[in-house]
Amino acid sequence: MLSSTLLFVLGSLAVFYPIDAKWRFAPYVEREDVLWRQHDPGDVNEYRIPIIGPTADGHLVAISEARKLGGGDSGNKFLAMLRSDDGVQWSSATKFIFSDLSDVTDGMNLGEMLTDMETGSMFIIYSHCAHACNVSTTYIIRSDDNGLSWKNAVNVTNVICNVTKTFDPGPGLGLQLKHHPRHKGRLIFCGHGGVGSEIVACIYSNDHGETWKGGMALPGIPFHSDEGRGLFEPNELQMIELKDGRVLFTIRNEKDYNDAGPIFASSDDGCETISMMSIRFPQGLPDPVCAAGMLYHEEHDGLLLHSNAYSTRQRINMTVSWSYDEGQTWNNSDHLQVWPGPSAYSCLTAIPGKPNYVGLLYENGIYFRYERITYALINLQPTWEED
Repeated sequence: MLSSTLLFVLGSLAVFYPIDAKWRFAPYVEREDVLWRQHDPGDVNEYRIPIIGPTADGHLVAISEARKLGGGDSGNKFLAMLRSDDGVQWSSATKFIFSDLSDVTDGMNLGEMLTDMETGSMFIIYSHCAHACNVSTTYIIRSDDNGLSWKNAVNVTNVICNVTKTFDPGPGLGLQLKHHPRHKGRLIFCGHGGVGSEIVACIYSNDHGETWKGGMALPGIPFHSDEGRGLFEPNELQMIELKDGRVLFTIRNEKDYNDAGPIFASSDDGCETISMMSIRFPQGLPDPVCAAGMLYHEEHDGLLLHSNAYSTRQRINMTVSWSYDEGQTWNNSDHLQVWPGPSAYSCLTAIPGKPNYVGLLYENGIYFRYERITYALINLQPTWEED
């Protein structure tokens, strides 16, 4: 029989936390910092592909492509990095942790970043010559000191080539599984490639990045066809893990199949396979064919956040949207306009030690969408209320 004390405690919980109460959010941008501008630092022509994520020791690391001479996807590049101790201040100077050779015509392309929270190791995956070569080369670099130094690149092209000959990872964050019943701790990188129509593909590691295996593939339909608009052609992506262990993707809808918006799909076996039956097209997330960001915030009852250029026609209007049901529905009133003007790629991150905040790193400008890369500190402003 339950004691009177225990009954009192349970009764008190029922009073203050009713079963139909839920977290609700009213996010706002608390502060913004421009991390990179064209030509500064390093006399770089243009900074592209914003990626941001936590280290195992509680810092944030931001990386980007520093395009040396021009703004195109091919050409010479540095890999630029900044660190933040608290997710608020960015006081350190930009560090260039990788540089193409000066005479390459189709250099490095980011890419994804991933932290193994079990070992503390960090990984960055990038491709080389994904536009001018029949077979691109894919590399992974690794840091065992929270991004302070990086080891020589490891070539993992042979793992990719069993699915696609060219490959561009991400762009965004890789994933370490925390909830999957069979694959807890698995590291996953995904990207897109192919000739003609695109194909989304993944690789994974079960030994903390020592070895990598080829995983799922989601091809365009019809495969190896590039005949115009309206085809099913998955492209750049971001992935998160839901609390039941499924991996959910938001995928760039390159040919506007079905509508102008992202493709959602999921894998339930740790990205070894993916079912066409999992594909859906969420309503309430307009998109102008551009890479998006996504974050699953477990500390707030499974809040799912999505960032993109919130427009059907132009890369403008950087917006963060949120869903209370793991992305099944997106209410048009549940979004935050971060920047109304030109904007493009973005990446969302949780901030260690700050559960009521998230960070957004995104491309934007006043006249041109790639003028700068800006970090927005977003206060979720959660409230606990009854339906």
